[in-house]
Amino acid sequence: MEPEKGGIDGSRSVRDMHHLRLMSLLQEQERKHGRRRVAEILGVDRRTLDIALDQGMLNRRIRGALEKALQSGVGSAAAQQRDRSDVLEDRLGDLENLVEEQGREMREEQIQGLLRIERALAQHNGAGGSQGEEQASEATQQEKGKQSPLRREYPDLVTLNPDADDEEVLGDAW
Repeated sequence: MEPEKGGIDGSRSVRDMHHLRLMSLLQEQERKHGRRRVAEILGVDRRTLDIALDQGMLNRRIRGALEKALQSGVGSAAAQQRDRSDVLEDRLGDLENLVEEQGREMREEQIQGLLRIERALAQHNGAGGSQGEEQASEATQQEKGKQSPLRREYPDLVTLNPDADDEEVLGDAW
């Protein structure tokens, strides 16, 4: 039993669809510009164009000109695609701006939250008053990009061997 011929390779339907697309473009351009102007645009003789439109047959020259026109974006389908692309580009720009703005807001909220926590900790530890605000201000400067001083995970931990930076880290307790 022989395999059934058809599909894309053995089908005329693909060529027929391409022919229909070219004819549709030609007819659209005729409605839009008129036969004389379309002949000038495509660079073909007016009589050749008349035959193609009247008989629905595209010779090699008109087919080539129409294919070039399709590739260069002529026709309503190409215009619609350009319009869709422009709309999507605008929407993408709006989304990028929104994400950037929300990122800035989130960073500001984080900084404010850290300041509140540091003030509360300073007051809880008895620093209070202007000293607590001073520490919060220092913390803000550190948050905005300055390198923080040496920190230890457990600054109250006492070890047998002192480190070189114990005096700086432990301060008055040293």
